[in-house]
Amino acid sequence: ILKLCPLAELFIRCNLGNGAASSFWYDSWLSTGPIIKLIGESGPHHLRVPPNASVSEVCSIVGWNLRSPRSDAEVTLHTHLTVIDLPSLSTIEDEYVWVANVIESREFNSARTWDIIRPRATKKDWSSTVWFKGCVPKQAFNLWTAQLDRLPTRTRLASWGVTQQTSCPVCLFGEETRDHILLYCGYAAELWRCVMARLKQIHTGFTEWAELLS
Repeated sequence: ILKLCPLAELFIRCNLGNGAASSFWYDSWLSTGPIIKLIGESGPHHLRVPPNASVSEVCSIVGWNLRSPRSDAEVTLHTHLTVIDLPSLSTIEDEYVWVANVIESREFNSARTWDIIRPRATKKDWSSTVWFKGCVPKQAFNLWTAQLDRLPTRTRLASWGVTQQTSCPVCLFGEETRDHILLYCGYAAELWRCVMARLKQIHTGFTEWAELLS
């Protein structure tokens, strides 16, 4: 869990109030993010602000207790500080929020967070055939696994060294591959003939897997 801290930092923001609870260096209370990342690890020494200082400890009712900027990063910091209200003048407590898709929440939102961090790929043209409103999850999952050719057929098991038998146990003719057991096997072909007859469709058999989902 500790390894995920850098990732969690991207979503945690501090809505600054009086600055008593927020860390000057490590909390994201400015639009620039944590100041330690803006100034660098040498920031506490250069600005003469202790690493454990709170925001309220770095300002007073007259302004910010910082030395004059001596680098571009410090100039950027001073610029941002001039456009926010002084925490020392506020009576509101600091508030930490979880921000996902520009939406603030006082609680962790797993759905929006996963939608942001999840790996993305180009949407497949067959996705609506597998995943659709009203689909049976177990059946959709099996069809998705078959589409990816990841079913534990005998040929795949043999390639892993699990078995030496690759022949189809149903018809005993041909190797048990995805296409064979679901399209070409005599038992599968008879099932498809019955299904197509019920649907009143002319069926001459499938020549390849892509034809099934087309």
